[in-house]
Amino acid sequence: MAKHLFLSFFKKSFKFKGRTSPSVYWMTHLVLWGLEFTLNLFGTLFPFIEKVAFVWVLILIIPSASMMIRRLHDTNRSAWHLLYFFIPIFGQIALLIFLIRSGDSKANKYGPEPEKLSF
Repeated sequence: MAKHLFLSFFKKSFKFKGRTSPSVYWMTHLVLWGLEFTLNLFGTLFPFIEKVAFVWVLILIIPSASMMIRRLHDTNRSAWHLLYFFIPIFGQIALLIFLIRSGDSKANKYGPEPEKLSF
């Protein structure tokens, strides 16, 4: 499952249209955070891995933004809501609430209902 999420995440790196379900969004980020945590943990033991972790974070910027935009689309919000991230504290809390909320159960202006993650 993690491999499927990971590959799907990078295949849709530059796909800013459509929708992403909450389960796919959060499970993908859980896997990515786990990899990031592991890199940072080893970075404390081996200094060169800190550079690898930094490059890893840079690589993830566009795919993460793309997935976040598709997640906002699932809640029937435009990509402009991503700018809330730059409002200290309140904007970031609002953005987190938008990402946590369940999406539209039917098609909306951003596309059909996204596939849900099945365990």
